[in-house]
Amino acid sequence: MARRIRLTGFVAITVMCTVFVVCVINFLIYQARYLFIQGHPDYVAQQPPTISRAISDPAIGEPFANWMLICAPVLFVAVGAIILILYRDLRRNWQDGVVSRHWANGLFVFWALVQFGACVGMIILSQYRFPDYNDLHMGGSYLFFFAQGFSVLAAGTAAGYLCRLPYQVPGITLPEMNKMRARLMWVPVGMAIIYLGLFLLKDVGPLKGSYALLQLYVWTEIALISTFLVYLGLHVVDLVIWMWRQRSR
Repeated sequence: MARRIRLTGFVAITVMCTVFVVCVINFLIYQARYLFIQGHPDYVAQQPPTISRAISDPAIGEPFANWMLICAPVLFVAVGAIILILYRDLRRNWQDGVVSRHWANGLFVFWALVQFGACVGMIILSQYRFPDYNDLHMGGSYLFFFAQGFSVLAAGTAAGYLCRLPYQVPGITLPEMNKMRARLMWVPVGMAIIYLGLFLLKDVGPLKGSYALLQLYVWTEIALISTFLVYLGLHVVDLVIWMWRQRSR
């Protein structure tokens, strides 16, 4: 009984941390662009602002940076807890020859490492902003986007591993949700590839300075971040259903 109570508390904290970062970070990135557009009409008339440009305004960037100091560690805690939950389900349903134990262990370690890198990138890009820290800001941005993309790829691969195992012992995650996450991981990964392509294209010859291309680029950027977060939030479905079922026991 006590063990179940501790596990339920752990799952509840995971849900709260996940919902918090999904909601708050989404709000912050859209708010930053909105405030910049409202306060800098002359700049916006020339080109649409990226999130990086929006937070270059100290009035927007300072609060944004302060919130990132909260959100980054909470995001790491949320993903770290999800990793432990999925790993628990994997171990409880393990079958040799279906999934390589060596590769599975390596995957979860890799997932934790890249998520840590993404959280560090969030802090760097928010604390070091244009125009004073261009190189540091861009380094933090690259770290965040690449690491978060690999984090999603790791999450989808882990879900795929669970799909290959028969759920003989009921887990916290749901087989049907794992199957969906294994498929849906290609949405954020595909968007990340498109975003990278637009990032390179926007500075190429005749396309350089195209307002339409820049508009597509900045909206892809913000949509990509939202997609990363929504994909993470999909785990909340499993966790809430599991907690609800515990009430009837």
